[in-house]
Amino acid sequence: MIIILQLTSCKGHDEKGVSYPKQKKRNTEKFDIEKFDQYANMPNKPYSENCKEILPDKSEKVQLLMAENYQEEIIPPPPSMIKRVKTFYLNTGVIKEELSTYIGLHFPVGEIKYYDQKGNLVKTEDTDLAYKDFSVKLLDLFEILQKEPLLDGLSMEEKENFNRIFEIRKESKDVSLEDVFKEFKQNKFLNSMDDKDRRSLIGIDFNETKKEWKVVKDLYPFGLINIKVDANDGRVLEKKYEAEKRP
Repeated sequence: MIIILQLTSCKGHDEKGVSYPKQKKRNTEKFDIEKFDQYANMPNKPYSENCKEILPDKSEKVQLLMAENYQEEIIPPPPSMIKRVKTFYLNTGVIKEELSTYIGLHFPVGEIKYYDQKGNLVKTEDTDLAYKDFSVKLLDLFEILQKEPLLDGLSMEEKENFNRIFEIRKESKDVSLEDVFKEFKQNKFLNSMDDKDRRSLIGIDFNETKKEWKVVKDLYPFGLINIKVDANDGRVLEKKYEAEKRP
């Protein structure tokens, strides 16, 4: 991750976790619009490939043109699940916003920094305050999922289903977890070290009322696994396999 600017402790706060710097703090980072346009106009290459670059630490830098701004993502190699996202003003390329987020959905982690058209920091928002009363934050959840088995057991219906879709060539009653794990090439719910492309296929939702995390692992075209984790103590409250119903 690239840290462009650090806040001093001299800032105002409100009860929602938004702070405003009392002293002007400027970030001079700019989006290289000219270089991006050269990428976009390179012949015989898909547009998406032209805007990707592998950095020395093996992170991937992806640049995009959005509806109202430019965007840059720094995606680290496995096992990290957090990427750095920056947006820049469309007309000038001056930095507009920066944050860390989950590689899959846009799920912010830590601080979001907002800048004006001149690159001056105007406010900082602490998104972790939403979970301040709970022991299991997003990064804690990832640690739990790294240790959690993909499946705890197989019902007869699940054995029949996996035997059919994987053609395991056994009597359904004899299909084991090891057989299924072999086909999935993993036996943990979150296997980010060995499965780069599937790091983003984890859906995450936080239910403050029920005090739990709801996580969905997409195994398309082989179904879904739904899991619920207690946000207070990290216990796995529920884990269910859902057979594929999508076309």
